[in-house]
Amino acid sequence: MFPQPIHYSSRIRNLQRFLVLPQLSVRLLWFPILKHWLSEEFKTGHGNRAYRRARLKRTIDGYVVMAVDRTQ
Repeated sequence: MFPQPIHYSSRIRNLQRFLVLPQLSVRLLWFPILKHWLSEEFKTGHGNRAYRRARLKRTIDGYVVMAVDRTQ
């Protein structure tokens, strides 16, 4: 919600312009965030035994499968 008294279509255009900024690219913004999150999540010795076992169940043959939806 924006507090400015602007038309709905203007809000949509402003949000669309914001979301296509080059600074929000997958390579520059999202990959470093995902890399950090995964490194923290899969650190050895992180959590108790039950947590580590549950974490291993989320992998397939040792690989983490992630789905990123970038629907516009």
